[in-house]
Amino acid sequence: MRKNRGIGVGKKLLNTIIDKARGSFRTIRLLSTDNPAAVNLYIECGFSKVEGIHKASHILEMSKADIE
Repeated sequence: MRKNRGIGVGKKLLNTIIDKARGSFRTIRLLSTDNPAAVNLYIECGFSKVEGIHKASHILEMSKADIE
């Protein structure tokens, strides 16, 4: 699957998940990863790196306007 990296499939999938979560969730937490490609993707999609949250390496806080 490495040959398919960098063509935007993962970013499109992650953004679709984020769009579907809007209005229903306040936070999306991602399981811990130290994979540099995954970390870059998460940051590009608006996630923040966190420490001290059990089994999470990145979170995305939805704005209050997205929930209401």
